[in-house]
Amino acid sequence: MSDEETHDTHILHSAIETVYERPETHGEPEDSFETIAEMWNGYFRGNGIGDPNIRPHDVANLMVLLKVARNSEGHYHEDNYVDIAGYAENGARLHSTEGEEGLGDLFG
Repeated sequence: MSDEETHDTHILHSAIETVYERPETHGEPEDSFETIAEMWNGYFRGNGIGDPNIRPHDVANLMVLLKVARNSEGHYHEDNYVDIAGYAENGARLHSTEGEEGLGDLFG
């Protein structure tokens, strides 16, 4: 972290690096989140849970919830906050191209 960078902006800069500067490590979000959505939909259908219609932006939202759940255990891990910021950025990008539908009847 540079002298000019606060802890808060360090988190955001780390997330930006992950989302925009390292796709060779993590893959393109549009591709990997689409694959994850397809796999989760198949899992739910295959287990008789219905057809939740999970979309790529839903994957981002659900991954944020996973990180929040980890944070709720009471142990601080900066990486969880970096990931939350990155998932939020990806979710916003994906949602703007997908529209409003998602998660179908999974949550009512």
